Amino acid sequence: MAGDFAVAACQSDTENNSTTAFGEFKTRGMQFDRACAPNGDGERGLITANKPRHGGELKYRSRSVATISAPPGTVITHFRWVGHMGRDDCRWGVELFADLLSGKQLTIKRERRTKRELRAGRCRQQALFKPAATATRADAAEFNGVATRIVQRVICQGKPTCSSHGKNFIRTLKADWRIADVRAPSVTITPGTPLADGAWVSGEQPLGYDAHDNVGVRTATAVTTSKNASSDERTCAMATKEAFAMPELCPNGAGQITVNTRRSDEGTQQLVVRAQDTAGNLGDSAPVTARIDNYAPPQVPVTVEGGEHWRNRNDYALSWVNPPEGDRAPIVAATYKLCTAADGNCSQAERPGVGIA
Repeated sequence: MAGDFAVAACQSDTENNSTTAFGEFKTRGMQFDRACAPNGDGERGLITANKPRHGGELKYRSRSVATISAPPGTVITHFRWVGHMGRDDCRWGVELFADLLSGKQLTIKRERRTKRELRAGRCRQQALFKPAATATRADAAEFNGVATRIVQRVICQGKPTCSSHGKNFIRTLKADWRIADVRAPSVTITPGTPLADGAWVSGEQPLGYDAHDNVGVRTATAVTTSKNASSDERTCAMATKEAFAMPELCPNGAGQITVNTRRSDEGTQQLVVRAQDTAGNLGDSAPVTARIDNYAPPQVPVTVEGGEHWRNRNDYALSWVNPPEGDRAPIVAATYKLCTAADGNCSQAERPGVGIA
C-alpha cells in the first residue's frame, strides 16, 4: 500500500518561502527569478518570463522553465497553484502543465495561441495588445492525477520570432502538492556495540544503524519481541507543521538509537530496526540476537563451613546455592562484605568466577 506526504514551496512554505523544489532552465533573453519571500524589492514569487525590451524580438523556442519533479519511484497525485499569468503577445505560450506517468501532458492552466491564430500565422490585434489583467489578482489551479513532473513554462511559439516588447510571464505565489510512494526503506544494524553483538546488556544501550530511502528516512525504531523499545527521530526539512520542503525532505544514512532495554522483555530475543520513510512506509532490518537482563539474581542464604561459632583462625569457607535463572546473564562474580559486630566497620571484596558458588 502506497504512503504519501505533502510538500509546500514558495509562500505555501510558511517557514522559509523555499524555491529549492523547482528546477530551472532559461535561454538568452529570458528571466527566471526566485523571489518568493513576500517582502522585498521588485515582483515577488517564482517568476518565469521574457525580459522586456522596447522593440525587441526573441527567436522561436526561447523559453524560461521551472519544473517540479517527483523523486524516483514516486508520483505527484495532487497539485495546487496560486499565482499570476499574463501575456502581451499571443505568439508566446504561457502554460502550467503536468507530465503524466502515461507519457501524455495534462494542462493545468495556460494562455496559448488559438488554432485560428496558428492557421492565420499571426495574432489578433486584441490578443497582441492584451493587457496583463491577471497581474492584478491571484488565480488558482488544481491537478488531481498521476504525474511525474509539473512544468511552469513561458515559451516563444511564433516563427521565426516573438515580440519581447512587453512582458509575458507566470508568477507563482503558492504551490503545494502530494507525492505517493510505494517503496519501503532499507535498513541494516551496524555491528560493534554490545547490544548489536549479542552480549548480555541492561539499561540504556547505543545501537547504530544505516537507513536509506528514495524520499528519505523520518524515524528509526528498535523493536524487540514486537515491542518498540526506543526511536531516533531524524531532522527533516519542514515547510509547515504538516508539509515537507523539497528536495531535502528527510535524511538518509547512518544514525544511532539509544535503546532503553527496560522497555523490552528479559532474556534472549530477536532485535530489528524498523525504518519509516517520509511517506510512512516501513522497512525492517535483518534481525540480530539481543540478550537483555535488567535484574540482579535474588538474595541467597549463605552458610559457613563448620557452623557459625567461634574459631581460632582467620580462615573459613562460605557456601551458597545459586538460584536457577533460566535465560539470563550468567553469574560471573560474587561480592562479599565483612562487618565487625563491635563497631560495624566493614570491608568488601569481589571474587570472579563463572557460576561461582
